[in-house]
Amino acid sequence: MTALRRRGIYAKEETETRTTFKISTSSVKAVDLLRILPFLSAIVVYFYYCKPHISKPTPCLATTVAKCLPIIFLTVFVDTTSGRTLDYKFKKYVFFGLIGCCVGDACLVYPEGFIPGMLAFAIGHGFYIKAFAYQDILKLDMDIGTIFPIIMAIVTYGILFPGMSNLMRVLAGVYLTLLCYMVIQATNRMKLLRSVSSFTAFLGAWLFGLSDLALGVAMWVTHFQGDSLVVMTLYYIGQFLIAISVLGF
Repeated sequence: MTALRRRGIYAKEETETRTTFKISTSSVKAVDLLRILPFLSAIVVYFYYCKPHISKPTPCLATTVAKCLPIIFLTVFVDTTSGRTLDYKFKKYVFFGLIGCCVGDACLVYPEGFIPGMLAFAIGHGFYIKAFAYQDILKLDMDIGTIFPIIMAIVTYGILFPGMSNLMRVLAGVYLTLLCYMVIQATNRMKLLRSVSSFTAFLGAWLFGLSDLALGVAMWVTHFQGDSLVVMTLYYIGQFLIAISVLGF
C-alpha cells in the first residue's frame, strides 16, 4: 500500500512538473510574439506611409524614419532576447549586423547616400558572416551549398555589369563577394546545426540576397512595376528571419 501511495505521489508530482513546464514554455512564446509586435506595426506604417507598391518613396526625414523603424525594433528584439540555450556570441554579431543595415537603410533613402549605404550594408554583412561562421570562418565545403551561391553571384554580377560605372563595378564586386560569403556561411551553419533557428537564418540570408538582386536589377538593368515593393518585402522578411534565429529554437 505504501509503495502504491508513493508511486501515486510521484506520478502526481511528475504531472504537475510537466504541466508547469508546458505553461512556462507557452508563456515564453507569448512574450516573444508580443516583442515582435512593434516590428510588425512599423512594417504597416512603412508600407502605408511610403507606398512602395505605387512608386519609389520620396527622399525625406519622414521616409528615413519609417524605413528604419522596423530594423530598429528588430535590433531591440535581439538585444532583449535572453535565456534558453542562447548563443550570446551569435546574438552579439546579429545585433551589430542589424545596426549596420539600419545605417545603410537611412543612407539609401537619398540618391547621394548610395555608396555610404553600400559600405554600411557591407559592414552589416561582415557581422552576419561572423555570426553564421559556426566553425572556422575560412573553412568552406565545396558542395552545392557553397557552389550554388557562388554561381548566383557570378551570374548576378554579369547581368549588372554593363549598366554600372567603373567605380560601381569595383564596389559591387566587393559587395557581392561579401553577400555571397554571408549566404554560404548561413548555409553551412544550417547543415551543421540542423535546427529550426539555423534554417530561419539560412532562409533570411537568401531572402536578403534576393532583395539586393532585385535592387540591382531595378538600378542598373531595368525598372519594373513594384520594384520597391519587391525589394523591401524580401528585405524585411529576410531581416526578420535572421533576427528571430537568435531565439535558438
